[in-house]
Amino acid sequence: LKDYSQDEIMRAMSNYSKILRSDRHYFSYRWSITEFLIRGFEKFRLWDIADNNYRNHEAEKSEIKF
Repeated sequence: LKDYSQDEIMRAMSNYSKILRSDRHYFSYRWSITEFLIRGFEKFRLWDIADNNYRNHEAEKSEIKF
């Protein structure tokens, strides 16, 4: 984590929080802060990647109305 700024760490935590609270994403595992920094930081560092990786695409397909 020495390679990242405080803002980058806070942004990753914010991305993680958004995905946890979202109905559009399937990720629901809650980590402690230590676990997040060790296991989750890289997964949630960039919003576009995290959003795409954890979006529930199947649920979105069922929402499409013709």
